[in-house]
Amino acid sequence: MGGEPADELEPLAVRGGRAPLALIGGPCAIESEKHALMTAERIAAIAAGQADAGAGGNVASTDPLEVTYGSEADFTLTSDVGYAPLNDVTGDCPSGSWSAMTYTTGPVTAPCSLSFSFGQTTLSPPGSGQPGEGIGLSVTTPGANGADQWVFDPAHLPVFTPLAGAVDDHGQPIPPPPDGYQYPYGLLNFTLIQGTAGSEAKVTITYPSAIHLPAVYWKYGFASAADRLNGIRSWYRVPTDQYQINGNQLTLTLQDGQLGDDDWSANQIIQDPGILGQRVIPPIPTLTRPMLLMMSVLLLFVAGLGLRRER
Repeated sequence: MGGEPADELEPLAVRGGRAPLALIGGPCAIESEKHALMTAERIAAIAAGQADAGAGGNVASTDPLEVTYGSEADFTLTSDVGYAPLNDVTGDCPSGSWSAMTYTTGPVTAPCSLSFSFGQTTLSPPGSGQPGEGIGLSVTTPGANGADQWVFDPAHLPVFTPLAGAVDDHGQPIPPPPDGYQYPYGLLNFTLIQGTAGSEAKVTITYPSAIHLPAVYWKYGFASAADRLNGIRSWYRVPTDQYQINGNQLTLTLQDGQLGDDDWSANQIIQDPGILGQRVIPPIPTLTRPMLLMMSVLLLFVAGLGLRRER
């Protein structure tokens, strides 16, 4: 090897649809594989407890990609409706960074592969006869796009829990919510991930029918950072400026690390156990026929007394 010129480096073809990489050549003209096959493995998001092997998204191009030794590789992803790429990328390629829907690797110096995952931004739980039946959920991030989106954590997809026997994340029983409200849909638990730390997410819950007003969105957890430190959980009302009701939809605005995020930490995770309460309005009492007759007789009697006094 000493003194001999190195072989000319050839571009390496990366096939498949995921990460591009190929190494060929080196200081001592050691030739590696001239073609590195890159696979774009799609990890299916889990919806309602079932794996959907075809859902999520894909790499935009499946044509062979060529990179030279030490170059970076760009992968542009496309998402199915209701999905977004997760920030975490697995594989043995040099770590890189996201720009909207494009992932750029670090300098490639050896054949490698990448694996992308997609998380759901929209969920429609199937009918099950349980709380939450027929309810749809979607999450959006104001002013963000591409990979900079909040998505439902595939490992902790939303679930509606009956109030009877409900427990918190430490296995402790959850006390009944405040009186004076009806809770027809049970306790909703979900976790959002990967949004920008400290940013807001809007979660829209679409119920099967119009929400009866007045209504309140209650949360069970830590009402303050101090309560979080002291381990004090309680029911508390979400401020009215953090949710909007329109027909059968309720839109929550939750900020990472603020009130409504149960871990009270700007850590790209929003935890939200909550429940919709619809105010119970006492019915207006109606008068029965005998009561109406008694009132009529009473009015006539009072009127008769008035006439006698005038005379």
